[in-house]
Amino acid sequence: ARSLMERGEYRVAIQKLERAHKIDPKSHEIKARLLYAQFMMMDVDDNGKRNSLTVKDTIENLEAACEAMPNADFLRAYLGTIYGLEGDNAKAIEWYKAAQKLNPENLTAKREIKLIEDREKRAKEAENAPKSLMDQVKELFGKLGNIKLGR
Repeated sequence: ARSLMERGEYRVAIQKLERAHKIDPKSHEIKARLLYAQFMMMDVDDNGKRNSLTVKDTIENLEAACEAMPNADFLRAYLGTIYGLEGDNAKAIEWYKAAQKLNPENLTAKREIKLIEDREKRAKEAENAPKSLMDQVKELFGKLGNIKLGR
């Protein structure tokens, strides 16, 4: 199931994890991986958001699994991914850094931190970038339209 999840084959991974969960219902790892795979398969609305109650429940359960499995870096990376997909980059980075603290070689955490930081840097650069000629012309016409000519 772990290999399937790494390849993004969540549907098949869920089937295997559900079978494993029946065999060992007390396993925190199986439950956590099943929760994450189910999250990844959740439907999204038109705004790309998942059901907030289900997301909240998933996060709470994964955080509880973190307490039960204090050395599981993959759980922290899962939480980073969930927060990132839900649009909370600060929390995502926080969880990815927690994963890296446990395992400095966690490639998911390394990659995702870099991606988030690069996106944020590009967004700031775009904000501060000079306006295009067309935007400058539109701004000028907007200012001219507000000028009242007297006779």
